[in-house]
Amino acid sequence: ACTYVGQRILEGRLPARFRYTLWLYWIIILLFTSFLSMLTCVILKWVLIGKKRPGHVPSHLWAVFADWFVDYHFGLSLTLFDSFFENTKLVNIYLIALGMDVDFASHIWAVYFPPSKLDLISVRRTFFSTVILDVEHEGEYKKIEVMNSSVGYSVVVKAGAKIKDSQVPPLSIVNGTLNGLKSEIAKTPINYSTGLWCCLFGIVIIASLIVAFEVSEYNAGDPAGLGFSVTKFALVLVAQMTTWLSLYALLQRIILKKSCKDGWQSRSQGMYEAYMTITYYLVWRYSLLILTFGTPFMNLYLRCLGAKVEGRMYYFAMCSYDHPLLTFRNRTVVDRSVVSGHAVDMRGLHFGPSIAAGVLHAGVNIMANTDATGAKELGPSRFI
Repeated sequence: ACTYVGQRILEGRLPARFRYTLWLYWIIILLFTSFLSMLTCVILKWVLIGKKRPGHVPSHLWAVFADWFVDYHFGLSLTLFDSFFENTKLVNIYLIALGMDVDFASHIWAVYFPPSKLDLISVRRTFFSTVILDVEHEGEYKKIEVMNSSVGYSVVVKAGAKIKDSQVPPLSIVNGTLNGLKSEIAKTPINYSTGLWCCLFGIVIIASLIVAFEVSEYNAGDPAGLGFSVTKFALVLVAQMTTWLSLYALLQRIILKKSCKDGWQSRSQGMYEAYMTITYYLVWRYSLLILTFGTPFMNLYLRCLGAKVEGRMYYFAMCSYDHPLLTFRNRTVVDRSVVSGHAVDMRGLHFGPSIAAGVLHAGVNIMANTDATGAKELGPSRFI
């Protein structure tokens, strides 16, 4: 419905003789659909759910349906938005519009904060990785409050939890009150540049779609033939995949720099957060690189990105970052794991070499300054 509204608004408003009118038309339609979907989600949240407060959890069918309906639409509205702006302050603005009590000094990923829970969550100057939030306990809504803290990967925060001045390690469960020591987290400056870099990278990525468009416009056979259409479609996919993988390799060389004093560093935190977004979405989700997993081509591409691959390796990772800092030992198997040369919390980014070896089972996260040489098996679900 959002796409149809966009088509009706845009109809007849683009130049007819411009070569890239069709390309521009669908880019605008996708952007407009994303914006309209987010706006619709905000309206649905306040109309169907309203504002939740601590207290009794309604169990009637309408309340359950409304929560599911809005949360489902919320997930759809993030499809394109997260691909470009996942690490920006636009996420905070979107969640504030949905009713969440969050400031601009906090880093959060919208996908882990569904509208059905937002009214019962308060976040101040906190870094969140992936998180599971539970706002219900024994038939009661209870508010979660987090302040001046850093919450690690896949932490479970139970209903009514209060976290203050704490660094919560990955894969932890927080229940009750957690008070740490006052730290420099409260003094960390707010970074607003990520949104700018995401916009610039987004423009470059969108412009790169012209390559696939040109291939699709080329006609050298029978347009009505099935063989021609299938071949043409395959060439479009190959052309776009090649363009994106080449573009990603170039962007990584620009964003990561090496100095004699500090080793590898990013040119700025804003650029690096944008780099993390395009790494996950552009390379690992949309480029079809997954079709090469477990093949020699994948190992070759990792070498082209700057990683050291010593001998044979089977690569089926969820994602990998900072490739010039990565080393994969001979006979390494990476199974749905994350391998990176950085560690990040509210204090900032920390870089260092990472060496992967042995069998990395699902859920393993190898981070900066890790040497797994000699390991036979690691994991599952383990931070190193």
